[in-house]
Amino acid sequence: MRRALALALVFALSCRGLQRDTTVPSDPVRALAEIAGAEDRREAQLLVRHTLDRDPAIRARAARALGRTGGLDAVRELIRLTRDGAPEVATEAIYYLGLLDAGDAKADARRALAERLASEDAGVRAAAVEALGRFDDDLVISQIVPMLRDGAPVVRAEAALAAGRLLGERFAGKRAATSSQIESVVSAVGVLAVQDREPHVRWRAVYSLASIRHASNVAPLLEAAQDSNAWARLFAIRGLGKHSDSAAVRETLIASLSDTDARVACEAAVALGKHLDARAVDALGAMLDRPEVFVRRAAVRSLGTAKALADRVGPILERARVDRSDSVRAEVPLVVAKLGAENDGDLLRDWIRDPSPLVRARAAEGAAFLPLDSSRETLAAALRDPDGRVVAAAATALGSVRFEEARAMVHRALRHERGLVVENAAAALEEWAKDPKRIVVDDVLSLLGAYRRARGEDFAEVRASILTAIETVESARRAAGGAVETRDSRGVEVRRFLSVVLGDALSDPDKTVRVKAQKAWSALLAPQAPPEILVPQPVMPPIPGATAAPFARNPRVRVRTTKGTFEAELFASDAPVHAENLLRLADEGFYEGTPWHRVELNFVLQGGDHLGDGTGARAALGGTLRDEINRRRFERGTIGMPKSDVPDSGGSQIFVCHLPTPHLDGRYTAFGQVIEGLEVLDRIEVGDRILAVEVLDNGR
Repeated sequence: MRRALALALVFALSCRGLQRDTTVPSDPVRALAEIAGAEDRREAQLLVRHTLDRDPAIRARAARALGRTGGLDAVRELIRLTRDGAPEVATEAIYYLGLLDAGDAKADARRALAERLASEDAGVRAAAVEALGRFDDDLVISQIVPMLRDGAPVVRAEAALAAGRLLGERFAGKRAATSSQIESVVSAVGVLAVQDREPHVRWRAVYSLASIRHASNVAPLLEAAQDSNAWARLFAIRGLGKHSDSAAVRETLIASLSDTDARVACEAAVALGKHLDARAVDALGAMLDRPEVFVRRAAVRSLGTAKALADRVGPILERARVDRSDSVRAEVPLVVAKLGAENDGDLLRDWIRDPSPLVRARAAEGAAFLPLDSSRETLAAALRDPDGRVVAAAATALGSVRFEEARAMVHRALRHERGLVVENAAAALEEWAKDPKRIVVDDVLSLLGAYRRARGEDFAEVRASILTAIETVESARRAAGGAVETRDSRGVEVRRFLSVVLGDALSDPDKTVRVKAQKAWSALLAPQAPPEILVPQPVMPPIPGATAAPFARNPRVRVRTTKGTFEAELFASDAPVHAENLLRLADEGFYEGTPWHRVELNFVLQGGDHLGDGTGARAALGGTLRDEINRRRFERGTIGMPKSDVPDSGGSQIFVCHLPTPHLDGRYTAFGQVIEGLEVLDRIEVGDRILAVEVLDNGR
């Protein structure tokens, strides 16, 4: 009887499988709307039904939504979809399976992905290689190496990047790979880096080599530094800069300062800072004649490591001091402080009165490298500055100083009206907590008070940062035991205040704050039971195709800045909510006058914060945006959404990539691409502004 029941069950499951292949087609418009809504609500069960649709486009969209929803049910459904007969469905399932925490199904997921390495479809093989490269598992290394010799360039390119993810710097100390395994991978990637016919394969192989610290990397990197492809040269230079000093490396870096591509020259200037001799210093000084601001800025910054050559650096800094760009001039006070010139304190006192707040902020940062008396005087002046960016820089520097008045300065900064100042002051106390002798109860009480003052949507990021600092400082205080102030009455006061603050934070409207509060409660108040958590109803964003009109094509916007205009196309299919959010903010005039508050050399520029310092990120209807992680690559000109270390925390800000940045792929939402005016990105400096974001085509 039992055998008969088992056979019947097998037959029923088989019929169910057949039924999946013959499902009656749904209404595509309705199905896509249901998927979009279910994705926003993170309802995996509703999404599973759409994976049974006969239309591959519907199944692929459902797979994407499951990947963004997460959870074990989603993982198991994606494992099944990796075997879908439609390549577009299989590749979506494979991609997101590589991003999710597979938990108990990790072995099943790895096996499913490994099976797809033998697919006849190159796109499926490439997706499987990429996904396996994201597994925190040494077992996949041997599976990646053969794919480096695949006949399809797209597969070789993904295999090269996967090798970097498996053995690169981000996983240093986490791998158990043997020396022979590492050498095998480095050798195979090195062959691609210098011999592959396809430029896009070569530069990805070089990018991978640059992230793997291994002595055998030097030879292929030196050869790649002469490649005809600019990205290959740039990443080769980046990798060489990380290696031990040698004549061959230094000569290559100096020669690359004259590269016809300014981005490569910039990278060479950055890398040369770790390989300085008299000739290299002179070569960097010659870079001040370059027209590109970011190249001159990189050259000046790298001089900060030339302490033994301070006399040679001095005349170069005098030239940089009168540079027409505030960004370049701002590097000088920090370099002066690092070099430790005899009169550096006097020089910084001059810089701290400079008309440019950018220069004054860097002078405040430099105070951390000064003798105590000069540091005290410079920071005291910076903390009185009318510009919050200067005060914020001073708060950061306080984390590195040891004079007696520093604690009072930090506590005063915690009461500042600007959120960035408060964040940096909290971070300074976290830095102090590394030294048990510097911890006192009043530090924790000041942080708790700062949290209570940081009210409103605009201070959500500040509250989250303060909670992290509270957990760090209080945990260190307790661990230090008798080495710190431990009077019983103060301890009771701290615990009571912690219960009130963390209890309030557990019901904060902002998800990031709630997550940080839960972590701090577990670390500091367990086993005390937390209060009943009331999670506020999230703000529902407009969802194109569900609660807003669907897109018929990719929208286009024009971004006018103080350094020129660029146009961008938004990814309507891959990140519709992010596209809609930007369009609505643009229509409201939200971006008008907002600054570019962050410009990182050869990385990104970031702006769109109405508060002007990176602590604000308000979505169009309030609240935050759900992540829409997709398969778009972060290339030069790609527009992405900044967020905290907690998922689903995007808002109004944007970042734009200066160059390809594969380490961002799959981690941030890419939702647009600059299609005209790429050169404008290179001219933008911190403090430049967005004059307007104009909608050229709303996509409907």
